[in-house]
Amino acid sequence: MRLFILPLVLLLLLPGLAEAAMTARSIGLGDDFAVIGGFEALYGNPATVNLDGHKFVLDLSGTGKFWNNILRNDYISEKDKDKLVKIADRNGLLVGAEANSGLKLAIGPVLFFAEGRGHSLLRVSGDYAELLLKGNELERDYSLDGSNGAGAFYLDTGLNYSHRLNERQLEAVNESINNDNLQIENLYFGLTYHYLQGGFIKYRATGELFNIGFDEDGVGEITGSYGSMALYYPEIEGFADLARGHAFDLGVYADINECYSVGFSILNLAASLKVDKVREEGLEIKFNEETEEWEYDNTADLEIYNYEENVMRLPLIIKLGGKMEVFEGLDLLANYTITSYRDSIYEKAPTDHRFGLAAEFDRLKFIPLRTGITYSTLESSLAWSAGMGLHLGPLHLDFGFSDLTGLFYRSKGVNAGLNLSLVF
Repeated sequence: MRLFILPLVLLLLLPGLAEAAMTARSIGLGDDFAVIGGFEALYGNPATVNLDGHKFVLDLSGTGKFWNNILRNDYISEKDKDKLVKIADRNGLLVGAEANSGLKLAIGPVLFFAEGRGHSLLRVSGDYAELLLKGNELERDYSLDGSNGAGAFYLDTGLNYSHRLNERQLEAVNESINNDNLQIENLYFGLTYHYLQGGFIKYRATGELFNIGFDEDGVGEITGSYGSMALYYPEIEGFADLARGHAFDLGVYADINECYSVGFSILNLAASLKVDKVREEGLEIKFNEETEEWEYDNTADLEIYNYEENVMRLPLIIKLGGKMEVFEGLDLLANYTITSYRDSIYEKAPTDHRFGLAAEFDRLKFIPLRTGITYSTLESSLAWSAGMGLHLGPLHLDFGFSDLTGLFYRSKGVNAGLNLSLVF
């Protein structure tokens, strides 16, 4: 039965495998921390993009990530299967894939970027996740209800501006705080604008598709009732058919003193991709008890106008972080991220809470070292990350990789990135 159901699961998942909004540095740290500075902060905190005060940066990057919340590269004991089944009952089988590559150009406090991005979050019902983990049970109906997901692929272009308050402005802020024990040394604000154009695909599946049992003669048989699957996507034949949208990021960063810093950001405000019409394709599967055969009905293509599936809403991301300089060259970082998937295709909108701790050692300027651990409630896993850089004058090469728990055969995914940049 696993051989029977696995192609079905792959059929549901493959259309969306296409947001690694991360750089090699942030992958090595484990997350887009709200307190790291430089062009790497574009997807962590728009206020810190010019934190290092570089006059010119040109960067080429590429990152990719794939994860799931159930399956891992290890033998799964019966005890572990019971724990994973509980996760599947709560969230189903979740599969995420992300990719990001492109160009960033920073001149003073302004950064321009043009990147190709893709991301997806797909869910299969808990029944089918349990079937993969523990095999089938006799005389049980397996339901597709709760299977849904969406993926987007688009060109992300725009600009970022980060501003450091001057002494007079900072003095006014400290006076308004009116607390001698809390005097901010540096304060930054940032704004990023994104113009998006590309496409997306969504799917949903419902129904109790099959039941495994025995006939009157004791011969095994597969019966069932009804199941249906639907895809929604814009039909892109030319540039005019692309889905388009806008997004805004806001951030603030403060050095409390020489040792401690904090950052806060809200990303993907009003972020969505929209088209005038989408195409709907459906497949209905029904078991005919009289003929004991499966019947298939491919619904005709439908062009849908002014319908909720004409819009792909991107996740809203909120970040809060802190940094402590242990000594010159060693920083400890902490971060909390909440990601809310808002698209209408999700019957129960997934929300991810991610907690991260990391350390960055750059006492040796030419070879910075990074490591971190993160826990994601949606991925249901603890990930260990590491990365390093090779900085030869203005030429910087950085690499990051996760999940290093894969060395112990317990990983549920992989994330890697590479950046090549010129920095002056």
